[in-house]
Amino acid sequence: MSNHTPANDNDEPMVTLTRGQLVTLLTRAVCEAMDKGIGGPSLVDRQNLARAFGCSPSSVDRLRREGMPTVSLGPQVVRFEPEKCIEWLRERKHQA
Repeated sequence: MSNHTPANDNDEPMVTLTRGQLVTLLTRAVCEAMDKGIGGPSLVDRQNLARAFGCSPSSVDRLRREGMPTVSLGPQVVRFEPEKCIEWLRERKHQA
């Protein structure tokens, strides 16, 4: 963050961000909100999904490669909607 200048008559500072800084800031805010279930379905990261399913994070990675649904919040930010993952696992079990 850089360049602090008055933004308005109240002398509130204005902050200038690079595009990358803005993307990082917004991605972080969206991830935090979605992890808390704010503004949509509750999403969890890979470790929490593994804990909820009673398996290892590497098992979650394997299931993801096999097609388990994910929500991408950025280039390297992936979350899971547990209900959709459970539904996917049930459908997969019935197909086997």
